[in-house]
Amino acid sequence: MPNIKCNVTECNFNQAVECSAPMIQVNRNNTGSTNNSDETKCETFKPKS
Repeated sequence: MPNIKCNVTECNFNQAVECSAPMIQVNRNNTGSTNNSDETKCETFKPKS
């Protein structure tokens, strides 16, 4: 998988500002069309324990 930058330090998959998840899933924030990154959300997020 390519390197994916992640600034969400509260995520369990954040390893030195890179995502270490085996798969990334990104969905829309709403049910309409998406035109920019603000209208998306990372479903892969897992809080640090």
